[in-house]
Amino acid sequence: ISLSPAPASQSGGGNATVKLRNGATLTGRLVKFDPLEEVVLEIAGKETAIPMSKVEKVETSESSRPATTTRTSTPTTAPRSVQPASQPNQRMGLGNRKMIETDESPYPETITLNVGDQMIKMVLVRGGHMNMGYDGDHSLSMNSEPVHEVEVTSFYISEGALTTGQMKGAGVKAKGKSGEMALMETWDDANKAAQTIARATGMKCRLPLECEWEYAACCTGQGRIFSDIANKKKESFDWCQDYYADFSDGNAVLTDPVGPIRGKEHVVRAYNAERGKFDRSNRVRFGKCDLGYVRLVVKAADTIR
Repeated sequence: ISLSPAPASQSGGGNATVKLRNGATLTGRLVKFDPLEEVVLEIAGKETAIPMSKVEKVETSESSRPATTTRTSTPTTAPRSVQPASQPNQRMGLGNRKMIETDESPYPETITLNVGDQMIKMVLVRGGHMNMGYDGDHSLSMNSEPVHEVEVTSFYISEGALTTGQMKGAGVKAKGKSGEMALMETWDDANKAAQTIARATGMKCRLPLECEWEYAACCTGQGRIFSDIANKKKESFDWCQDYYADFSDGNAVLTDPVGPIRGKEHVVRAYNAERGKFDRSNRVRFGKCDLGYVRLVVKAADTIR
């Protein structure tokens, strides 16, 4: 571990930049620094404790310069959860706005998961609040009402649906031509593929929650995330983690809401749906779908250990 400059123990004071062994860099106000145990940074108003076993280098400064950094990293360790940057259950009053990104934590803009000889590029989607659902033309038949505010914490989503090559790299069998998007006919197959990749990478990978899928489909980076199906003429469905259920209109702003704990069919969503990306569906015949693609999600907070 390289420390520059650093006393034996330090707390409070100015900013510190911490370079992790996985290549990520975090910058924030120094709260505590013990070279034998941990360094604690205040990032976006929240304290994050980083074990020294994960630290490569710490640079401390008494200056008050802003804490900003972005960096591409390749995670190599299993994650643990930390407190999200924004407070749950606080209404933002979005009005007619679809969403607002509020999390300014210095997460890397991309991370890369290595599966065999393949790489899966994951794109950061910054958390915030969203008016989930849609109440325009055909919205009732699209099952997209009522519109309700939710909070979504920051997450990474795969840049495109997983390909047959990426599936093969993880030891997963999938239908589809070589190098093209992998087809998973059932939710169970899609979920097992996500779990297999999670074990192979040591990351908490999974299928996206429906709220995360819709948030990604409306965020500033949506064109990059869904560029793989933007020009497809046939609807390209993505599997979601949740069981399907009608939306409810509650007063509470739920954080990362999940569907019912049991059900018959899971949610499928299509960015290029005929009636628009807000068209919700459980149109899965006996648990199957003509097009079932896999996009991975891992929470940004779970990339820091």
